[in-house]
Amino acid sequence: MRERPEFFIRQIRVYFERELISEFRLTPAVSPNPLIRFPLKLTRAGTLRVVFVNNEGRQWEVAEAIHPGG
Repeated sequence: MRERPEFFIRQIRVYFERELISEFRLTPAVSPNPLIRFPLKLTRAGTLRVVFVNNEGRQWEVAEAIHPGG
């Protein structure tokens, strides 16, 4: 019997400025602490934003200014 309801990250969306550049769909079978890696080659400065959505539909995000080559 579970003491707490199941909780996991269901989706990760990666944006550069307003453009969706990558999307990941996860299941509860993924490691509790997954390491997600993907190649990214940028030719201009901008904001990289990652949006996380959990299995309850709640979301949060992080953003970082990116300056290629410097």
